[in-house]
Amino acid sequence: MHPSQRDFKAAIQDWQTLCDVKVDAAKVQLVNGFDLRAGTNIISKNHGECPLSAGFRHTALPKVVATHQALQKVVATHRASHNKLRSKSGVVELPFVVWIFLFVLTFPLINLATIGLRLTFLYSAAHTACLRACRGQTFMTAVENNPSCVMLANKAVQDVTQKFTGIHVSKITTQILTTSIDTGIQSRTVSPLTKPADVSKNTYQIEVVLDCSADPFLPIPSPVQIAGLSAPLQLTLSDRQYCESPDGLNL
Repeated sequence: MHPSQRDFKAAIQDWQTLCDVKVDAAKVQLVNGFDLRAGTNIISKNHGECPLSAGFRHTALPKVVATHQALQKVVATHRASHNKLRSKSGVVELPFVVWIFLFVLTFPLINLATIGLRLTFLYSAAHTACLRACRGQTFMTAVENNPSCVMLANKAVQDVTQKFTGIHVSKITTQILTTSIDTGIQSRTVSPLTKPADVSKNTYQIEVVLDCSADPFLPIPSPVQIAGLSAPLQLTLSDRQYCESPDGLNL
């Protein structure tokens, strides 16, 4: 047994034998009316006549007080040792807590927020390209220095993507979407119409499709590639608008 533990048990036994008291970590009080807490060795006012002899009060009482003080020192030593062990345990666990906080919570949330913001930029590029393309006078060929629908769409996508980082457009597809008024059947073509548009039978829209990707802000090392967290998020965005000059869609 450790010496400090033997001293602790011996002090408790001596204390109980001499005074017949109940030992508590917060309060030590004599059962027959004496209050022997630190700094006091007088008789309580509420106990009446003391059954103990004067000899006991003058000879045994100082020894009891000394024993109580020794007991307090042993308890304080054990508490300090326990607190020290708890402090060391907290220091050992801190790196694991920080790692979990950063790589499981903080960085993934930052990446998801960044992906959402960059997707907004990409959709803005598709929407802007479609708005400009539907105002073209021709679909494929420029006439009288007026850019075609395809040229306007490509230029709009380039203008938007150059302003931001972390977004990439690998392919731009500009096509004509023809919808039959009677049947609602739709058809798409990436080349000019083979015959002039007939607005009495069909409606004509310009559709721009982007094959694009968005990078995460801080790619997280992972054995499995997770789109948006450890690898770019690949997606396809599209937008369509009614053509303002359907007569030039065959050019």
